[in-house]
Amino acid sequence: MSDFNYGDPLPLPTDRKKRKRDADALAARHFTRILADADAQFRGGGEGVLSALALLDREMANIRFRLDWAAQSFLSDMSDDASASLCRNCALSGVSVRDVRFLPTEEERWLRAAVAACRSLSDQRGEGKALGNLGIALGSQGKSREAIHCFEAALAIARTRGDARAAGSVLNYLGNAWADCGMPKRAIAFYDRAATVARRIGDVRGECTAQTNAGTAWAEMGEPARAIPLFRAALANAVETGDLHNQGKSVNNLGLALAEIGHVEESLSFHEQALALARSVGHRPSEARSLMHIGVTWKELGDVGRAIQNYKQALDIYRETEDSLGEARALNNLGAGWERLGHRRRAIQYHDRALDLARGRGHCQVEQQALNSLGLAWLGLGDTKQAGQFFSAALTLARRTGDRTAEADALGNLGIVCSDSEDNHGAIGYYEQQLAIARKSGVPAVEARALCCIGVARKNLGNPAEAIESYNKALAVSRGIKDRALEGMVLGNIGVAYKHLGDTRSAVDYLNLSIDIAREIRDREGEARTLANLAGLYESSGRLDEAIVCIERAVATVLGLDSYLTPRLVERLSFLQGRKEQLQRS
Repeated sequence: MSDFNYGDPLPLPTDRKKRKRDADALAARHFTRILADADAQFRGGGEGVLSALALLDREMANIRFRLDWAAQSFLSDMSDDASASLCRNCALSGVSVRDVRFLPTEEERWLRAAVAACRSLSDQRGEGKALGNLGIALGSQGKSREAIHCFEAALAIARTRGDARAAGSVLNYLGNAWADCGMPKRAIAFYDRAATVARRIGDVRGECTAQTNAGTAWAEMGEPARAIPLFRAALANAVETGDLHNQGKSVNNLGLALAEIGHVEESLSFHEQALALARSVGHRPSEARSLMHIGVTWKELGDVGRAIQNYKQALDIYRETEDSLGEARALNNLGAGWERLGHRRRAIQYHDRALDLARGRGHCQVEQQALNSLGLAWLGLGDTKQAGQFFSAALTLARRTGDRTAEADALGNLGIVCSDSEDNHGAIGYYEQQLAIARKSGVPAVEARALCCIGVARKNLGNPAEAIESYNKALAVSRGIKDRALEGMVLGNIGVAYKHLGDTRSAVDYLNLSIDIAREIRDREGEARTLANLAGLYESSGRLDEAIVCIERAVATVLGLDSYLTPRLVERLSFLQGRKEQLQRS
């Protein structure tokens, strides 16, 4: 038998603890390579996305264990360069594909250790990457200010190193963080810079991200017409690169923007496409987000029951993935659904749970939403004192966090409380503060609403001519941003003001224009409300036959909403039918 020389045998460690440590390190390096392979497939797009997720799903438990082990190993002895290197490599491998499956709280734990490891190794490139990904994890948890600090540090490193691609990526994330702080104009400035960098270096994926983000910011500022071209461009770029994740985001965003300009059924189609994409890649956070958007769209279409079903599905996913921010948002949406159905006490229960969750986790934006929603629910119950307390708390929180958008919302709601209490001078004071913020922040939709509310208060004070002056300013703004729903509301208010001036012809013209828009955008409740106003105008002019026709049309419109006849609409229907009988008897 021949002897085979395998070379010198590897020395076996005699220390059992060291032997286990070496085995753990070997396993960590193995799963780091698996993560890198999965990430490469995922970023390649197309079928690679599904292959990458299948690979990740098979090894998820092992990967999670090894990432935890590498972080703890370094933190237990921060002077060991080998441990630092392994911690860094593990935490920075597969970050794109990991975002689809792992929780942001886990990512935060691993990436904080990675930042420390990179600093220990004087690895600027790794530190910048770790800081950027840490910022993403913090932002996903609603910790926007902490995220901004991380992104600013990462941007400084990218610039020092002359890394344009990294700088462009971080500029996008800085925009996201400022948007989360309620500063969309500031966010857009970062997105524009990111898009410029991406185009200069030929980074199609980076440009797609910047376009999507900028479109979202414009939409949140009440300018969906400026958002839609950006979303369409982003969708084209995502399709070109086979980026299913960004395709899903783009179709979702198109759905939101189209709903804003009244194309609600087309909007639903886009959200359903986004849901199918999310489910095809198994991205549960995107699935939940699409379900939330579908719920909102069904609510706008009048099927609140179906909206609530979608919110509940989203809530289950958020709880499954331990996403407290999403859970709080879903609870708020469920509250809004029950509020729309007229079940205000039940709505308050959901908003209370959202408020507790948001406060416990530091989710200031959702806390704002819950406070304002609770105020509106109590206002609907006739408790202006309780409503005012919630709105005041929302205003205090907005000013403490520097969220100018939320501050404007709270001021507007406090104006409503004053109006309901017949304190129209006080209401105008709040609306004028809201108007000043909207103009300074460049949010025309809020500007138009504030002007409209000032007009209502002036009309209530017996100054319809001054009211029309405010309404005309609001009309110009709403037309400038192509917000048909807002335009229709303002036209209706102008009609009512002309009625108070005794100009019946102008009043009829404006109310009919408002009705036409309500039909165009399928706002049947708004159509019924304006028809009722038109009926009152005809009645006061002695045109009883025309008044009866308007009431019959209003009743038919309300009956068309039978899928969600709320107590308020039932009361409205009863009033209209009774008024019709009175007119017929006369």
